[in-house]
Amino acid sequence: MHLTRRQFAILACALTVPASQGAAASEDNAVFWQANLADRSIAIFGYERISATLVSDIVRDGERISDQASSVYTDIGPNAPPLRYTTNMKQVPPVLPDLAPTDADDLRRIMPAAAGSPVERLPGYVVALLLMGEGQHSWAPSVEGVIMDHVRSSGKQISPLISDADLMSIWSPPDTFTLQAIGAHQISYLLEKRRQLGPIGGYMETLYRQRRVSEITRLREEIAKEGVVNPLGSLAGPQFKALLLKQVLKIEATKNFLIVPLAVLLGNDGILELMKSNGFQITALA
Repeated sequence: MHLTRRQFAILACALTVPASQGAAASEDNAVFWQANLADRSIAIFGYERISATLVSDIVRDGERISDQASSVYTDIGPNAPPLRYTTNMKQVPPVLPDLAPTDADDLRRIMPAAAGSPVERLPGYVVALLLMGEGQHSWAPSVEGVIMDHVRSSGKQISPLISDADLMSIWSPPDTFTLQAIGAHQISYLLEKRRQLGPIGGYMETLYRQRRVSEITRLREEIAKEGVVNPLGSLAGPQFKALLLKQVLKIEATKNFLIVPLAVLLGNDGILELMKSNGFQITALA
């Protein structure tokens, strides 16, 4: 099994009152930030897996902000090598027999046939991924893809901060033991969240459309505490963020635009907090 560059962006990823279009950006309600240090200015966009057609206002903001930059960067390049899994998923037993009857019935109803296999055969790891993504619209063309196309059409180059060699040097997918740990408890938890919020992927999509980023972060942290493993393994961890920060600190141009996954930016160990600890002043843009 392997992840393409696009799948990395999606997962870095696998997660209602509409915000007023005229509302001021805040730490809780923004997807663009401004980072300033001395004469350096970096506008930062945190993207999610979502179709550009659903967030036309975010696309407009991204195009406007990118037009003001002289240099544009992203975390990794569009042609990065596939991120391969060596784990044999057949070694991970199905989760359905371990679920309580009510949860098992709900799961059969939600996904009678998923991932090309009957739900009775699916391990907890796969079921968790499917529940986390349920309810999302098709994400092509993606919001970050459309903004990047706009940048290129203006004649600007988009430079990856992390080389392919550095990317592969820190890549370590979840092992079989870790995947086996995603069992009945985690699936029951996700099913209960679904009862409260509706399909989780659709709910997260709505939060992003409304730029309610603090709620996205809180929900992801809660899900992680329940033991739902991030499929990106080490690429969701501190080593990747530290490497990205190291490259961000090397940016020398005066006016810059940085495009990275939202999950990399936010949280106590996210890039924004790491930049603050290195002297940057961070403010919400839009």
